[in-house]
Amino acid sequence: MNKLDERGEIKRRWLAQFPQLAHIADSSWQAAVDSATEHTIARGACLSRDKALYENFILVLHGNIRVIKTSDNGREILLYRVKAGEVCVFNTVSQLLLGKLVYGVTAFADSELRLMSISSDQFNRSFTQSDAFREFILSMVGKRLHEIMVLLEEIMFRRLDFRLAHLLLDFSDRNNYLHMTHQKLALLLGTTREVISRMLGEFEHQGWIELHRGKIRIVSPHHLRQFRVS
Repeated sequence: MNKLDERGEIKRRWLAQFPQLAHIADSSWQAAVDSATEHTIARGACLSRDKALYENFILVLHGNIRVIKTSDNGREILLYRVKAGEVCVFNTVSQLLLGKLVYGVTAFADSELRLMSISSDQFNRSFTQSDAFREFILSMVGKRLHEIMVLLEEIMFRRLDFRLAHLLLDFSDRNNYLHMTHQKLALLLGTTREVISRMLGEFEHQGWIELHRGKIRIVSPHHLRQFRVS
């Protein structure tokens, strides 16, 4: 396969993750697609510290990104996760504002990532000239803002054990295992390890989970789902 064919195959493969973008024929967007660069990022890497990468528009092809906010005293809260076929709202809005606003959030690779990056210039040209691309971006931003508003509502008004049940389901893998310590769960939920350990113990007593060293097995996803919406 020559380089032209290889690049065409990469283009087809990554656009398959973004059906809305795959059907955009505008010349500005097609030029952006042709200039896109593929990246592989190791699990645990901090993307937001890689300015050479994060100053560009990022699209996730494979894996998950965890976006968190850390307080001055070191407490963390999970804002949202970016999955395959999605974009990060803070990265996206940063392109629109030409990097003039710093949000103070941190983005980590929850797993090995495959990403595509498009330069800020190409992004803004497409956003200005392509109605379809602009519609895609605004829909993604709207979706994330809704999720953040739901999170704020949960923090202010929802019981912590409901939020813990939601997090266990959201972070567990296809085999129903969650590879995370009690301390990490506490940081993500903005509480203490002791509180989380007590709640996990109650979930185990109910027969919903099994606790192991460094991991948690979800025994009854059905009961956790019922509990979090009760």
